[in-house]
Amino acid sequence: MANRKGPSYKDVAFAHVTSGMDAVRKMTDDNTLSRSVLENALANLVDAKQDVAEFAAFIVETHGAKGEKRGVTPPQNGDSRQYKAQQVKDGAVHARIPLNTLGLEKGELVDATFCAGVGDIPADIQPDESFILLRVSFETEEEEG
Repeated sequence: MANRKGPSYKDVAFAHVTSGMDAVRKMTDDNTLSRSVLENALANLVDAKQDVAEFAAFIVETHGAKGEKRGVTPPQNGDSRQYKAQQVKDGAVHARIPLNTLGLEKGELVDATFCAGVGDIPADIQPDESFILLRVSFETEEEEG
């Protein structure tokens, strides 16, 4: 028995040939169809000389144009963002914070100074240095909802 979840590209292509786009949309409502499943089904339909214009438009509608940037834009100077505190197993709690605003490239080293409050900020920080200021509130998810 195959170890996969949801329909295969062959299932999607068969549904399109026998019942049209409504069946493919129904399959999408019932399961999350990946871009690769849909693209493989599209290739299968092209090989079978089927009309695929609506199917191709459906892929763009559900997964965006190929090569289109996804996700959140990187923070810019002066932007504020909210990050969830994370913990992996028994490790320390941390936040994954993008550092591109500081002009860093992959592999560059960063000196980090951790301060528990404003009074702990070192006096030797120079005005021309880049830094990230974290304001920590102790609000939990349960308190938000």
